[in-house]
Amino acid sequence: MILTRYIASRFFFFLMIVVLGLWGIYFCLALATMLNRFLPAGIGLFEAAELAALRIAIDLYTLLPVAVGFSSFLMSLSLFRSSEMVVVRTTGVSVPMAMAVPAGCAFLSGIVSVTLLNPLVANLTEQFRISEGRFGATPMVSDWIRSDEVVFGNPGKKSRSVIRATLIDESTFEFSDADIFLFNGDGSLTTWIFSESAKLDDSRWLLSQAKIWRLDSESASPGIAAQTYEFYELPTEITRENVKDSLFTIRFASFWVAKELIDERMRAGFNTVKLQMSYSAEFAKPLLFAAFALVGAAFTTKPPRLSSLANRSILVSVCIYSVHQFGSIARNLAITEKISPLLASWAPPIVALALILTFLLYAEDG
Repeated sequence: MILTRYIASRFFFFLMIVVLGLWGIYFCLALATMLNRFLPAGIGLFEAAELAALRIAIDLYTLLPVAVGFSSFLMSLSLFRSSEMVVVRTTGVSVPMAMAVPAGCAFLSGIVSVTLLNPLVANLTEQFRISEGRFGATPMVSDWIRSDEVVFGNPGKKSRSVIRATLIDESTFEFSDADIFLFNGDGSLTTWIFSESAKLDDSRWLLSQAKIWRLDSESASPGIAAQTYEFYELPTEITRENVKDSLFTIRFASFWVAKELIDERMRAGFNTVKLQMSYSAEFAKPLLFAAFALVGAAFTTKPPRLSSLANRSILVSVCIYSVHQFGSIARNLAITEKISPLLASWAPPIVALALILTFLLYAEDG
């Protein structure tokens, strides 16, 4: 128990050092960015520092697994260089058993990260969006942004609408050159609406200069049965907040409200693959933390005289980067719906754990 507490204390000490180092680097970069971006608006150093501190919260949260990996590497290296690991092994504790302590600490850190840090980062990110509104020198998105295809609908209803627009105005929530397709329960097209302007207001689309083709009757012909309306209203479950969050900004959703947000957007017809991927990744994060901790400790099993510090650092960096890239590839495959979000979230930590445990057991000679 004393040995476990000692190794755990060393792990958390190095984790604090690495996180503070990353925070200092990212804070300086973010501070320079905020000053450069909002300097024309007369921002002061204190306000820029406040925005920079809020801005880097999500970056640090994303890099926490990497920080855990390097913390485990530094802790294990310090134990071997000071011959403390030799003393540990004389007590009958093998290296894999000793490395189980930082892995367990990393797993607990992952649970704390998901349950406590995740909502905190979500609040800080939202606060950053509110705070940056005070300085409008260089907005993050332009008033008009181009969208090749925007799809909305009402799954679960008797009808479903699909909307395709070319331009979106963020300030008025107005779609330009919008095509709206209405389907019935069996998936057949019933109505095609073209509108020069479609504005979202209070759970309804306000269409101007709308041209409607009724396709639900056998005698209806798109070229003959078209009806023109100067103004036309179309009910919808989509809200302005849905559109703003889905199209204009990527909001860091809290773990505790992500499921509700996914259900809400599915009812409104939004593509929720990215949210489902993020939600599944949070469940797998404690295991990912443990995997990174073992990756960081794997290359310190040999005595320091048998391998240089530079070689070990390069190997650890390459392995951590490889695991991180594997996770990014799996995430992109899930976003493009090639694999399920569940598989993309759990495959990287499980594969990394299997490989690292194999390496540790193979390298252990006692």
